[in-house]
Amino acid sequence: MIYVEFLSVLFFSKVLEHCILDRYSSIFVTSDNQFAFKKQPGCSHAIYMLRYVTDYYIFAGSTVKVCALDVRKAFDRMNHYGLFIKLMLRSIPVCKNLLLLLERWFSICRTCVKWCNVWSSWYNLHCGIRQSGILSPYFFAIYIDSLVNKMQLCGFSYH
Repeated sequence: MIYVEFLSVLFFSKVLEHCILDRYSSIFVTSDNQFAFKKQPGCSHAIYMLRYVTDYYIFAGSTVKVCALDVRKAFDRMNHYGLFIKLMLRSIPVCKNLLLLLERWFSICRTCVKWCNVWSSWYNLHCGIRQSGILSPYFFAIYIDSLVNKMQLCGFSYH
């Protein structure tokens, strides 16, 4: 019974996320210098660009410094309120209650641990976003987009 309820909530969640993405797609646009979690540019495109830029400067006799960010556990550790602030800075429609919906949605996130057919008790999540969420990659891209933009403004990126 619990599994059936879980599947129905998961289905509703996916439908809702698709609707939000379709209706408010302009909010989810991020920098062209960000390659993660986008349909067209992917990892291979990012590697190609890194190699191209590195070769260009080395052949010109310059040195190249590269900064890499390890984001393996980023979905698990994302601060909900930090995300909400970044969404507000993008003018997410508060008057249409989208921000309130997302805030409530995140506040009721619960999970449990399964180990060898034994389930733990359920507990609330206070940070992180769902690994399988439709909007999760977009939320992550928005979350780090300000970092990409700040690096560009400081002149620490390739143009």
